[in-house]
Amino acid sequence: YMQRTTVGYNVLQDILKAEYPISINLVKLGNFDSQQGAPAGLSDPVVIEENGKQQVKSVKISIFKNVIEQLGSFQPMYKDSGLSVNDIIGTTAVHEGVHATRKEAMYKITGKEKESDAIALGVEQEAVNELKSKKQKQKDK
Repeated sequence: YMQRTTVGYNVLQDILKAEYPISINLVKLGNFDSQQGAPAGLSDPVVIEENGKQQVKSVKISIFKNVIEQLGSFQPMYKDSGLSVNDIIGTTAVHEGVHATRKEAMYKITGKEKESDAIALGVEQEAVNELKSKKQKQKDK
């Protein structure tokens, strides 16, 4: 799903070329209240300090399919976009992939949650825009 856009393809390449293992799992988030909202995904890096520097040892990405199925199309970025659940899974994986591969987008390293998330959101938005454009071109044919 990530490869449906050039942005997603590039993030996937970053994941494959990372110097540490990165796993991506499509899972169900248990006990979430759809009225309260929930994250569509999570990037969980294992960070250790070595020689005075923070080193990433691994990252586990979880994409919450049930959250995306229930809430994805209601999010501002996706509302009235015509994107499918699979499209949103792909763009969520792009978002989490940025957190997994770019240290400036890793809250555990930067300590700056909003700034780290803004980086990943920007790349996710690029992927969403590319998908929307592709869908519009298909409609116009």
